[in-house]
Amino acid sequence: MEDGYRQKSNLMELLNADLLTGRKFPRQSSGHFRPSEASVCLPSAHGPRVLGKCARAIWYRLAGIEKTDTEFLAHQVMRMDVGKQVENAFIERCKEMGIYAANNVPFSTKMGDIQISGEIDAVLRTKPCGSEFYCTEVKSVYGFLAQKDIFGKMLNPRGGVGSPRDSHLMQLGLYLYHYSRFPKDHPAHLPFGALFYCDRGDGHTITYDVYLEKEHRTLPEGGSVLGHRIAYVSDQGQVPYTVTEIAIEDILQRLSYIQRMLKEKKVPPRDYCHEYNAEQVELYHKLGRISDSAYKKWKSSHGPRGKGKEVLGDWQCYKLYCPWSTRCRNEE
Repeated sequence: MEDGYRQKSNLMELLNADLLTGRKFPRQSSGHFRPSEASVCLPSAHGPRVLGKCARAIWYRLAGIEKTDTEFLAHQVMRMDVGKQVENAFIERCKEMGIYAANNVPFSTKMGDIQISGEIDAVLRTKPCGSEFYCTEVKSVYGFLAQKDIFGKMLNPRGGVGSPRDSHLMQLGLYLYHYSRFPKDHPAHLPFGALFYCDRGDGHTITYDVYLEKEHRTLPEGGSVLGHRIAYVSDQGQVPYTVTEIAIEDILQRLSYIQRMLKEKKVPPRDYCHEYNAEQVELYHKLGRISDSAYKKWKSSHGPRGKGKEVLGDWQCYKLYCPWSTRCRNEE
């Protein structure tokens, strides 16, 4: 018994080494933009606000800049594996229901001067063995904030109305922008899409149907052009048909900007902040972007008796989500 106690499983060391061999960690070598990296910059009363992927992080990837923070890569691969298992289980269920058409569909197209490449999780039918198709993205989520924001009052009757993640809407929106414009009798015509969310903690699911709303966008020099804004609805979550501020044209404008910065070899400015100053903390707490508990903890840490060690900043800058976090922090 004593000898057995001294033995080690070495499980985590072996698992992390295996996860980071590269064999299970997909890398895109095309040098193209990814639909999952979409972002927009929207005006607000407190200045421009970015939704989606940080332009600097995309620039780092496409410029081939070496990662400075790799301690969480194994965790990221494991999280991707868990998400893939949820996706596979969902696909198998769709096959059993007779609504499956295809999965892991390669996506590569040029929108203006922007080359975008990715992969659609699934193409499904609206009825068993039917002929009406739509594209679907499968997302696994976890935690209190995911349930609060995405599921809303579906899980808590006293809660607010849920909504899809902005980044997921933009990803699916780019697919729709390409496939919805095919003629209706074309086999590649996909008029709408769906975001299927599964909470991997307790198995709750919710689906948002996603559409593109056409609008006339006024040009600065006069006249107008046709634009496309992303909209969503969910009967499950009692979410009404909601047209967002996110337009496909604004996403493409952001990607074009990053492409120009790559050609000029200029690093884009930060879209997010590693550490808020006192003024930002007060403002973001007032706007509801910082929770009461996090605010109180920060306030106590920066009070007369505190040591000022509590840091609040954008989650996009955490090393868990950005492998260039340290490099970005040290650059201008």
